[in-house]
Amino acid sequence: PQLAAWVRTQRYQYKCIQTGKKSRMTIDRIRKLENIGFVWAADMRHLQECVAPAKDSKKCGDSDKKEDTSNIQNDARIKEVMWEQKLEELKNYKAMHG
Repeated sequence: PQLAAWVRTQRYQYKCIQTGKKSRMTIDRIRKLENIGFVWAADMRHLQECVAPAKDSKKCGDSDKKEDTSNIQNDARIKEVMWEQKLEELKNYKAMHG
């Protein structure tokens, strides 16, 4: 379930960037996902994965909370490490299940 939610979020973030909205998706992330054959639009059999992010997930951009820059930079590094871990999890899933 966690990996499916992460995939759904990646699709949603990509849609945001495609429509000119604020997004956490980057060109580097897009390339990494495309390099492993990521499908941006799920077919009808997997529609529930791409309709919208989970209700508890954030919208296109990060929260608007004001934080000092050191916390923001540290938070960004943590989020990037977590994103890379999920990418590895997705690679492992694809290797096992196609």
